[in-house]
Formats: sequence, structure tokens, C-alpha cells
Amino acid sequence: MHNLTDLIHRCQQGDLHAFATLYDQFQEELFDLAWVILRDREAAKDAVQETFLVVFQKIETFRGESAFTTWLTAILVNNCRQRLRRRKLRQLLPLDSLSAGKLAQSAHSPPNPAAVVARRMEAELLWQMVNQLDERLRAPILLRYRHGLNCDEIAKALGLSINTIYEQLSQGRKELERLRREHEAGHWRLAD
Repeated sequence: MHNLTDLIHRCQQGDLHAFATLYDQFQEELFDLAWVILRDREAAKDAVQETFLVVFQKIETFRGESAFTTWLTAILVNNCRQRLRRRKLRQLLPLDSLSAGKLAQSAHSPPNPAAVVARRMEAELLWQMVNQLDERLRAPILLRYRHGLNCDEIAKALGLSINTIYEQLSQGRKELERLRREHEAGHWRLAD
């Protein structure tokens, strides 16, 4: 892996080889996030391409005031949001993009096939419930729990205050808890 600071500096000086290296280093991670948001393979590819076009055009404006990955994520998320607004369609989280290993891991006991299946079903149900959230709650939940960003990084990526992110995460968790209770009572089903 290349030294990111050096790579960015070389990109800012117009080094196309450095830019290609930067693309290679981040394109898969960005594609994964774009696909989670857009749930359309071609749209996700296009979003990543457009994101790197913006990065190529604006790399000289990056001053290191936030992490480069946060800056890059913010560009991608904004690009995806514009795409969703243009489409005006609610998109679902692709459940098959979740890592089966992450869903099935148990640190305390050897894998029990029935337990693995039960955990996977619970996780799948949880992500179906995440899909039911309004976008303003869904995006912070995805960035926090699917992509592991901290609240400060999420705030920067979404262009919101950190207090707003805390509030949206809290509301999202409460809404998910409400949906879980409805499901347990037999009143919740996947919306069409």
C-alpha cells in the first residue's frame, strides 16, 4: 500500500500515475458503499467513476482538515444522494452484500449450523428493517454499522452537524426497536 499523504500530494501535482494508484486503492471500497446505497450495479459503477472525476478535478482543494477517506466518502455519498433524488425511488439495502462471515461469527463457541442459520436470519431481518427507515435515518445507520464510520466521519460525509448525526442514529435505533417489537408481535411485514 502506498503512503496516502505522498500519493495525495503527487495527485495534487498532476501525477496521473499517482491518481491511477489512488483509484485502484479506493475504488472497490467506494463501489461497495455505492452499491449499498443505490442497489444497482451499473449506477454504483457510474457513481464511483463520477466520484473520481470530482476528485480528479478538486484534489488540489483537499487540505487534510479531515481524513482523506472522509472527504472521498462525502463526495460519493453526495453523488449517490443526487442519483436517488433524480430517480425518486426508494432503494433497498442489498442483503447479499453483507459479509456472511461477519454475520455468522461467534467468538465464544464453535459454529453450530442451526445457530449460524438463526443468526443470519436475524441479521437479514434487521437489514430488511433498516430498509424501511426514512433515508435521513437509514444513511447514518448504514455508514455507522455497515461501514464502521464514527459519528464525526458520518457528519462530515453527510454534511450535517455531529449533534444531528447523534440524533438521527438515536431515532434510527428507536425506530428499529419499534419495528422489532412489531415483528415479534406478528404485526410487521416487509413493505412493498
